[in-house]
Amino acid sequence: MSAASSAKTIKFGTDGWRGIIADDFTFSNVCKVKRAIASYLETAYFKDRPVLVSYDTRFLADQFARTATEVLAGLGWIVKVVERDCPTPVIAYNARHLNSAGALIFTASHNCAPYCGIKYIPDYAGSATRNITFLYGFNYEKYC
Repeated sequence: MSAASSAKTIKFGTDGWRGIIADDFTFSNVCKVKRAIASYLETAYFKDRPVLVSYDTRFLADQFARTATEVLAGLGWIVKVVERDCPTPVIAYNARHLNSAGALIFTASHNCAPYCGIKYIPDYAGSATRNITFLYGFNYEKYC
């Protein structure tokens, strides 16, 4: 799948977006999705609240997280990134405990090895509501 066609296949679902690594889950698409989520963050939070970034043991998940960190920092967000792979419940707890603007987690959850994904966990440490995923999906369509 080409980069041009893969941008059209991004569909946001439960908490975020998942795709096949190096097919549609690419560094370019991750940057676009991060910008869309950052656009949502700007409507919901002040930039004095940090955004947490985490990843699991998926192939390249740490590198995708670093790319997201650069994108968010470049947009003026305070970003706190984990030093090593971290389970989703741990970063979700810290999203609330650290009074953050939420957490971005690079994981494909239960999906098989070729997949990676981006989850957004809001500051209340639960799943993103449909309204939230709709808003950053709308931002993706609008800005990307």
